Amino acid sequence: MHSLNNNTSTPTPTPTPVPSAREQRERCCVFYLRPPAAAADEHIGAATASKPSSAPGLVVIFAHGNATDCGAMMPFYYACAASLEVAVLAVEYVGYGAYQEESTPSARSAFRSVEAAYQHALRLGHTPDQIILYGQSIGSAPVCAVAAANPVGGVVLHSPIATGLRTMTDNGPCSPVCMFACLEPFNNLRAIKRIESVVFIIHGTEDEEVPCSHGEMLHAAAQAPHPPYWVEGAGHSDIVENHSDEYFRQLRFFVDGRRDLEAADAAPQKISGGVR
Repeated sequence: MHSLNNNTSTPTPTPTPVPSAREQRERCCVFYLRPPAAAADEHIGAATASKPSSAPGLVVIFAHGNATDCGAMMPFYYACAASLEVAVLAVEYVGYGAYQEESTPSARSAFRSVEAAYQHALRLGHTPDQIILYGQSIGSAPVCAVAAANPVGGVVLHSPIATGLRTMTDNGPCSPVCMFACLEPFNNLRAIKRIESVVFIIHGTEDEEVPCSHGEMLHAAAQAPHPPYWVEGAGHSDIVENHSDEYFRQLRFFVDGRRDLEAADAAPQKISGGVR
């Protein structure tokens, strides 16, 4: 997966607010998950930025971008947990982080990593409509794949790829995008058409690594698109760093919408017309 596009790196954002070291220790839980049908020695890493409560509410499952890992992203995950008032479950792909030296990343292992996190959220007591999948950059691919195959409460795609090949070559009738489309391992354009939940896309208008046209194509193809956040002047990896206030405002608006729907679904239904 590292070899998909070496230029598509995702430096770690450092938004505020970040809880104190003591608060982080109290709220952090690190564990390992075994993907479905995994080999005996195959695991993925995962970390929560807030401990599960006795009555689970919304949980955001994060699939990070390339050239980073869960450890480096933890300040961002803490800020999201605090700003959005949600539980956060961050996925570490096979071949990343602590597993970088002992296993090889692949498209299949990335999909299975996010699927394992989704199944773990269900085991924690979260219902499908309480689960929001968040994929950044290359992380948008396993998120789209899992959301296309499972019910979820919402999907956030941050600087997403439309397809992997489109990040490396121009489109055209004789381009690799068309000639090798059947071999494309990261085909978000195909997957997003099968996602039934609402999809929120965030993309910088000056992104030179994954052009904003990728986000525009995905927004147009989504069954239930949320109004997108096109970040004027932003590149591929600086949205949170340089547009933190508006980023969290937009994300909070989306999350609150999912929270309101989840609360409405859980409320007792009134029966009109009297007792029969």
